[in-house]
Amino acid sequence: MMALFSALAATIVFLALLVNLFLYLVVRKWRENRRQAEIRVLKKRFHLPLFRYVLGEEEELPLPSSPLEREAMMELLDHFASLLKGEKVQERIRTLAEKHFQGWLRRRLSSRDWSERMNALFLIEDLQMKAMLPEMERLYLSDRVTRGEEAKLLTIFARFDYSSVVAYVLEPKYELTEFAYRVIFGHMSERLLRQVEQRFDELTRAGKCAFVDMIGIRRREERSFLLELLASDELELRVRALKAMAEIGMPLEAERLKQHLCSFRGLVIEQGRRLNPVFPQTEKPYGYWLFTTTCT
Repeated sequence: MMALFSALAATIVFLALLVNLFLYLVVRKWRENRRQAEIRVLKKRFHLPLFRYVLGEEEELPLPSSPLEREAMMELLDHFASLLKGEKVQERIRTLAEKHFQGWLRRRLSSRDWSERMNALFLIEDLQMKAMLPEMERLYLSDRVTRGEEAKLLTIFARFDYSSVVAYVLEPKYELTEFAYRVIFGHMSERLLRQVEQRFDELTRAGKCAFVDMIGIRRREERSFLLELLASDELELRVRALKAMAEIGMPLEAERLKQHLCSFRGLVIEQGRRLNPVFPQTEKPYGYWLFTTTCT
């Protein structure tokens, strides 16, 4: 009887917790919907005067007086930054954001909420707010920075041509993927890429592969560097170097090209046997004949 009573009490407590959690989520969703509705109203109110201001048609602009008004105006600025072209327009948007919204963004970057910090980073990037570099670097060096934030911060540092990004890329706080390296290198200036190239050996394997790929993608003339990579002990780097050379239209002597193609045959055989382990050692696995005519 006592056990039944205990089980019933535990069930009641559990159901009460579920009801409270459900009510909490409902109230939270209702508040968020109401907040978004208020922001939409504010955006309609600010849209025309802010639009005329960034175009230079108006010199006076009603400044936001509440957090919701700041958020609404920042969303509009972000929209205009992606919609409107021209250096003068972009400069007016950036100047306005740096003059009146740095404090708001600084508080967002210091938030415990990961989504608020990431949204702030996207706004800073879109609005080209280089004045926020000290705050972003402070976030990067903090213990609470996450893997996603690190990749985003390094991308922004690269876009803003911030020299410290080279050291951060060479010794990242988290292991970066090849895709992340590509994005970062893709936004680097030639000045920064030269610095990375000088310290190429310090990159991780993924970083090296992405850097070599970027030579071909950006059509960078790096003849001597690519020729050096062809002498690398890492087969993957030699393959990437040949691919980059093909992308930029860099010629290679026929005999040397044949030498490298033949060096790949061993890898093809090894991979073929790995994919077809039931084949006897005397059998030629799939891919072997691809190089037979070239390497004989």
